[in-house]
Amino acid sequence: MKFDISIKNFGKVNNAQIKIRPFTVIAGQNSSGKSFVTKSLYSFFSTANADHITIGTFNKIDTLKFLSSHLHKSLSNPSKLIESLCIDVLDHIDAIETIASDIFQKNTFSRQIDKSSLLKNPIEKLELTLDKLNIQATDKIKYSSISQILLHISSTLNTLKSIINNPNDFFLTAIENGTVNSLKENFQVSSLHDLKNYHVDGDPIIDIDTLGTIRIKKEAVSFKILT
Repeated sequence: MKFDISIKNFGKVNNAQIKIRPFTVIAGQNSSGKSFVTKSLYSFFSTANADHITIGTFNKIDTLKFLSSHLHKSLSNPSKLIESLCIDVLDHIDAIETIASDIFQKNTFSRQIDKSSLLKNPIEKLELTLDKLNIQATDKIKYSSISQILLHISSTLNTLKSIINNPNDFFLTAIENGTVNSLKENFQVSSLHDLKNYHVDGDPIIDIDTLGTIRIKKEAVSFKILT
């Protein structure tokens, strides 16, 4: 692992150029910014190394399983068609989980993206079944209890589709939000403003030559990845 890092306006660091190698020692006088460097790098890399796509995908699948189970339990003397459709919902979600397990738990990020199209068919089947359920339940007092659940299922499914269809966008957003939380936790601050160097103008910036640029602006972190 070899890369060069530039840090500006971050805590006690005005401008630092650091070469990271397999064995790196960061030395300096007290209050020179050593902790700011190490904690900031740990905050970012511990977040960036997480498998956000897999985590996000299975978080939404677990939510779909919970909601669909609750949907089935909420029915009271349903018609055979409604009951059959609810069972189909459970089956389609199981199919999505099975395929997702094969895609996301056994492949690299690039392979995950390549194979994510395999989820298109079971997701479309689930959407079609949900549409049929909505038609059967709409304006029927008997099924009013499941209408809100169906709405939550559709919303969760849309988020899952967004993760699968736009993995790079989701990955970047997850890194940005995760880095915010990690910085606050590791530096024990409630506001990112506390990490700014107020002796100089400009936002705190960490530039990693082979990866991209991290910028802290107010209470947000932006990450621009190199293409």
